[in-house]
Amino acid sequence: MSDEAIRRLPSERMLPETDFPATIRRRGGTKPGDTRGLETRIAEMLGTSQEWVRWSWYRNLRAVALASGAIERLPDALADHLLAV
Repeated sequence: MSDEAIRRLPSERMLPETDFPATIRRRGGTKPGDTRGLETRIAEMLGTSQEWVRWSWYRNLRAVALASGAIERLPDALADHLLAV
């Protein structure tokens, strides 16, 4: 996505997506779910920290998982983590 398109997204509606291995390896990623580069990019665009970006993505995932009922189908460790965010 372009920076302009990303800036138009409300941060409370943002979730990362990876195309591993197709595009992530070209950008320095080493495993599925490696979103460090995207965290850095979004943090710079929003003028915030990578930690805040990561926390907001977990919070957004929790909201989607709860609203859809998917929280019950997630691995316990992930569900517990999301519920604690």
